[in-house]
Amino acid sequence: MICLRVPGSICSCSAFAVNSSHVHIRFCCCLSPLIRRLNLNAHQDWKAYAHFDTSRHYTRNLIATDHTNYTLLLLCWNPGQESPIHDHPCDGCWMQVLQGQIQECRYHARDEDQQLKCTQDKTFDEGGTVFIEDSLGLHKVGNPGKVPAVTLHLYAPPFASCKIWLDETRQPSKSSICNYSEYGRLV
Repeated sequence: MICLRVPGSICSCSAFAVNSSHVHIRFCCCLSPLIRRLNLNAHQDWKAYAHFDTSRHYTRNLIATDHTNYTLLLLCWNPGQESPIHDHPCDGCWMQVLQGQIQECRYHARDEDQQLKCTQDKTFDEGGTVFIEDSLGLHKVGNPGKVPAVTLHLYAPPFASCKIWLDETRQPSKSSICNYSEYGRLV
């Protein structure tokens, strides 16, 4: 159990808890408004972590982690590229669009055959925020635009692998998480 204390000006509760098997509603209610209030300046706050590679759909760039409670990443999306459908083997992922547009498609398994069905398709502009964890569904994220996009992701706790689906009809496979850069340096 992790207990975090935050100033009252950030959210309405003064403390919230994260249990490794469940996200407490108060945690989501407190952290989501904080993520929405972020106003990061590209040239000062995150540009040093923004590494693109045109041979990849997107890059995962580690900004910070304590290897136990959280991981903060900057994802850099090439135009017209997307992630596979995937789960989140953690208590949650908070995402904010810092540059460009991002499309999120959420999926649920159909009862009769366990094939995935898209249940939500939304596009987010700069400043848009998203929260996802497995009880809300699986999802894929991508850049529908013609210019590069950048998103900030906070995962709690960190994870080393996840399940991916290459399309709605296939069985999942396990994928290991690989960072393209860590702390601003290519790995």
